[in-house]
Amino acid sequence: MIPELGRLVAVQCTFFNKPPTSNWHVAYHQDRGIPVATFVSACGWSGWSQKEGMTFIHGPDELLDHMIAVRLHIDDCTADNGPLRVIPGSHRAGTMSPEKIVSQCESLEEKELMVSKGGVIAMRPLLVDASSKSRTIENRRVLHFLFGPVELPAGLEWRLAV
Repeated sequence: MIPELGRLVAVQCTFFNKPPTSNWHVAYHQDRGIPVATFVSACGWSGWSQKEGMTFIHGPDELLDHMIAVRLHIDDCTADNGPLRVIPGSHRAGTMSPEKIVSQCESLEEKELMVSKGGVIAMRPLLVDASSKSRTIENRRVLHFLFGPVELPAGLEWRLAV
């Protein structure tokens, strides 16, 4: 089910850049972590972590199915500067084990997403994605916005919601 965008709030924005001095490979994965205000032991969810002073938890599929990520490209994203690679439709399988992700990658066709400066990619958090190291000296800057429902279940609250 695609959420009605007017009923979602921005809950996270991450800045990515792949300059020559800080270049990395990202293996295939699903984006399950969501930023929450505090640890709530009674919520019954798993996957709690701390990153850069913020608390994250792995959202259940029922929540992640109602969320969307929007990637705004500040620079051109070409085949040479580490574009996002996705397995189309993989989000429909829900949360997958690492072995299932490998199986999906071996059996389904990967798509490289080249995007012009100012372009946008919208994707589901559970979409299996990866990116390679950049092979150029050009920046590949992206603002990655995560949108979710206004309220969280199980006594949880967003760390920030706009």
